[in-house]
Amino acid sequence: MTDPAGALAARIERFEQAADPGLIWDPAALSEAEQAMRDCAGDRSDAAAWRLIAMLHLARYRLDEHTVQDAAVAGAFFAAVAVLDPDRLPERLRGPHAPPAASADTWAGLVAEVLRQVDPAAYRHVGLLVHTLVRRAVADPAPEVCERLAGLLLQESARSADPSWASGALGPVGAALVRLHGASGERGVIDDAVHLLLRAALGDAAYAPDLAAALGPAAGDDDELVRAYLAAAEAPAGGQDRSRALLTLVELAQARAAATCADGDLLAFIRLGQCALDFWHEQWAHPGVLAPYASGLVEWYVVTGDERSLEAGVEMLETLRVPPDESTRGLGTDPAVRLGLLGERRLRRHLVTGDLADLDEAVHVLREAAGHAPDGHPGRAGHLTVLAGALHRRAVVTDGDPAEAVAAARAALAALGEQDPARPGTLLLLGRTLKLGLTPGTAGEAVAALREALAAGGRASLRVEAYGLVSEVLRWRATHAGGRRADDLREAVLAARQGAELAQRTSSGQAGARRTLCEALLARYTALRDPLDLTEALSLAGDGDAALLSGLDAPPEVDDQLAPAATELALRLPDADQEVALELLALAERGAAEPGEFLLEVAQRLTAAGRERVAVRVLDRAARAFASDGANGADGALARGAYALERQGAAHESLASQTDTAHHAIDDHTPGDHGSERHGSERHDSERPGSEHPGLVPGGEFGKALSAYERAAAIHRSLADPRSEARQLRNMGLVHLRIGDPARAVERHLRAAALCEAAGLPVEEAAHQGDAAEACLAMGDPAAAVACAVRARELHLESGDVRAAALALVPAARAAVDQDDLTAAGERMAACAIELEAAGEWEEACRTLDAHAVTLAGRGHHGRRA
Repeated sequence: MTDPAGALAARIERFEQAADPGLIWDPAALSEAEQAMRDCAGDRSDAAAWRLIAMLHLARYRLDEHTVQDAAVAGAFFAAVAVLDPDRLPERLRGPHAPPAASADTWAGLVAEVLRQVDPAAYRHVGLLVHTLVRRAVADPAPEVCERLAGLLLQESARSADPSWASGALGPVGAALVRLHGASGERGVIDDAVHLLLRAALGDAAYAPDLAAALGPAAGDDDELVRAYLAAAEAPAGGQDRSRALLTLVELAQARAAATCADGDLLAFIRLGQCALDFWHEQWAHPGVLAPYASGLVEWYVVTGDERSLEAGVEMLETLRVPPDESTRGLGTDPAVRLGLLGERRLRRHLVTGDLADLDEAVHVLREAAGHAPDGHPGRAGHLTVLAGALHRRAVVTDGDPAEAVAAARAALAALGEQDPARPGTLLLLGRTLKLGLTPGTAGEAVAALREALAAGGRASLRVEAYGLVSEVLRWRATHAGGRRADDLREAVLAARQGAELAQRTSSGQAGARRTLCEALLARYTALRDPLDLTEALSLAGDGDAALLSGLDAPPEVDDQLAPAATELALRLPDADQEVALELLALAERGAAEPGEFLLEVAQRLTAAGRERVAVRVLDRAARAFASDGANGADGALARGAYALERQGAAHESLASQTDTAHHAIDDHTPGDHGSERHGSERHDSERPGSEHPGLVPGGEFGKALSAYERAAAIHRSLADPRSEARQLRNMGLVHLRIGDPARAVERHLRAAALCEAAGLPVEEAAHQGDAAEACLAMGDPAAAVACAVRARELHLESGDVRAAALALVPAARAAVDQDDLTAAGERMAACAIELEAAGEWEEACRTLDAHAVTLAGRGHHGRRA
């Protein structure tokens, strides 16, 4: 194999012996130097190759002293030898001082010296030397060294004739910064790493994995931005695909910087703009890159005060013939302009972050801006207005004294002319700020300022807010200043109504305007007790207004307008405001001719909307209302009360399903469960602690359902209505079955069947016997299940219900499976299917057979299943 360093050594030796210049000027000599650098081992032995390359260039310089570049290259390599292995330095080249130790600072300093003396693009092996020196400098990375190298390399790559060498130097520094970030967690470090690694990857795709690793901690969950970075890095160099990817990346970074107002995001955007320019496939970048980049440079001047950034940005914008923005005129000459823009930027950042430090900084900068705008300065009013807005914001956030904000707003107003278009906004700001600390005196000033703002016209959103503020201030004055209480409240409602109407016409702040009108009407109702105000307020209120309505003092009489308004609002309020909803329904109930029916209807609407939690409370009140009517001799009311309780039980069951409370322990005593109480040792296994049949915690939703059904059954019992009483017993039986207490379920279903038998209700008795059969199966008593199924079948046949009679064979067949009598099970299912088919119930026959097959498979009887 060829030994490049050996070949180079032989060449130099022959030159020294023969003094043949051709040996030194031969292009092959440079190729050998490059290959010798590539073959370096990365240890102390590298100094030998470096010394040879230095001697080559020194010889070239001595042959032609005009080749000063060769002298610089020779000096660079000799300096590297002096650090790595001083003994290899020729005696005649050693100075009186010992070379510095091989530390990170020394290597970084050597990189700086090389870059100062020679362009790494001069020869490939010079670029390779820079790569080697950089890797040694960042082997054990130090923040100061990495920062120094990053600046040097970026600056040199920007002015190098061929910056293709830069990737091999920037990549190791970027990777070192990633390691530093892992130790420090500093955001600026990882941002710098991303910038360096992107540039490295754009020059050499081999660095794309390192870039991806850096983007993880840098971009967080912003997958779109990460994909855009990698798409740009991985796109082929010099083509439209890369330029399109760079344009996409720049646009995304610009959007992120605008959204966060973070200085780091702005810097990242500017860096990407420069990358896009440097790696664009044509001579001139797309205006979609250049214009935003130029604006970003101007913004960076606002942040840092770096005049070079401003000059570069303005020059680009002038090239693109983009006129300066109104707010940036005088940016380079008037310090107030830059400070004002910086203060506004910090204020926007506070609105994004919510950080009080950002707000404090905004106030500080805006004070400086106002200080640079004395009386007569054309921007004085604007700076004072922005300052007043920031001070207002701080007073709101900190609940502090608004006095300084008020003073700034007054000063801004004094600096404005009567016809200045900014005057309405400043008047509004003054009114908004005065409202933070109202006194009887400032209330009048606030109202006057706001009314002047309204008279001046302006944007609809501004006027809607002004109307609302007038209403709020007048309401405050009505309750704190006295004197014109009724007039202030009347004008407060009028202003709020004007604001609501304007908001409705212009679709501007409608929700807030409606709320303000609602508040004004409630304030006037509280003071003057006009039910019409309350009715209108309730019709305007909605989600989020519950606090306004809590504890309302209801009028003596509820008319046919107030009751529906209260009802509809109660139905609109979410479950979180159910206490207020119940207060409103209590108000509406007073205006109902039949309170029980009214509450029952409302509860049904709530249930249909899936709001069972409120519905159960309304149903309880409905049941009590019906009970009150029944106590006065209205038997029909008692039956309706029982129906309300039945619906309440169903709602509790629905809530139990939603909250998954079916696996809690149940108390062994159901209130009102006459004739079925167990005592002492008679307590059923399913009710003992540790039983395999968990029920429910007392007071849980299933327990409440059982209680409601029992109360309904008791009412039907008192009304001698066995059919309805049996229905409630069935409901209880189904609940017991759901909570894992089949014994009680059997008992409830059999009681229901007995009631129907005694009352001569064969159809109903058959249904209850069928339910009892299912419960017996769950209890593990197949013989009892068969008995119940047989009785149900007999009753169905007597009543002529062939379909129901056939289906009664299904639990009997399952009981046979439980008894391991598969023959009987098959016969019963065959009979069921034949009877259903004969009755024209072909699909039902198929379903029952399918279900039986599933049962058999579950028991392991796969042959029978087939």
